[in-house]
Amino acid sequence: MRREKGWSQYGLAKKIGATRSCIATYEMGTRRPPAAKIVALAKLFGVNVNVLFGNTQGRKGEKAQRDLSLWKRFNRIQQLTPRKRKAILKVIDSLLSKEKR
Repeated sequence: MRREKGWSQYGLAKKIGATRSCIATYEMGTRRPPAAKIVALAKLFGVNVNVLFGNTQGRKGEKAQRDLSLWKRFNRIQQLTPRKRKAILKVIDSLLSKEKR
């Protein structure tokens, strides 16, 4: 997508507050961007975050908004203390295990 826009790695990095080397590692697949950068990339390219993960269908509408909302929450969770993150993950895991039944 970056190349389609005619942007260099450096130019894209500047737009999302990253370094050129970070963009290179994201593109090579050796590193995944943090949730906040994924959201920034999706907004910048005007796509749903699913498109960044290879889903070219790019769900639209309400579902896309929920996806974006989830990524924002994940980013906030990443910024919490390890203790609080562990507590939240415990609740999530519990809810998910109940859902499987």
